Amino acid sequence: MRPLLIPRYERFDFNQPLIRGKNVNELIEEVSVSFSDYLGRLNIFAATKSALMGPVGKILEQARVKGLDAEFLKGYGINTHKNTMRVPLSSEVLKPLEDGIVLLSQLLQRVPRHMRPKVIEIVDYKVYYRREKANVEFWEKWRKDFDEFLKKKYQDIQVLIKECELEEVAKKRKIENFLDVVQLPRRLRTPQLQIVVDEFTELRKEIILEEEVEE
Repeated sequence: MRPLLIPRYERFDFNQPLIRGKNVNELIEEVSVSFSDYLGRLNIFAATKSALMGPVGKILEQARVKGLDAEFLKGYGINTHKNTMRVPLSSEVLKPLEDGIVLLSQLLQRVPRHMRPKVIEIVDYKVYYRREKANVEFWEKWRKDFDEFLKKKYQDIQVLIKECELEEVAKKRKIENFLDVVQLPRRLRTPQLQIVVDEFTELRKEIILEEEVEE
């Protein structure tokens, strides 16, 4: 019987200088900042990780399973952006995406092969943390602003309930104020209320993937 071969990996120090005198941890941070900057320029807010990560999540997956070539990853990223994002791909939007891809490619080619999935995972969650933090802050402000919008548009909550045909929903959900309406998930909005939400949204510049936002 042939002996079981167990691969032996050399210990790799994330604190050792790797590129431009920066260590792995510093380079991971730089990549994460670039990708987060790109996503921040898209002004996308949603409730799921995949939606918040946009093309960056798909780029990281490609780097993990298919290849590290920067030109390949750039082409894939641009194509993904054009097919899935509603924000035009200007040079201003593209630059941080390209910077992040180039540095990620260089970083992954310099770390041991068995460490690449770990590096990608760290980048992934660092970017997600930044976007989710901005996402939470956005929705808090969105609810507050929408509440103020409704208060200015309607004399009182009963007027809103009547005009938006929310009598049944109001009874089931015990709606007593404008904030209760603001917090209704999309699936419980009447068509009339959705028109009001769309009117409010038109005043803003964010891209809101609200189909993801449910209870």
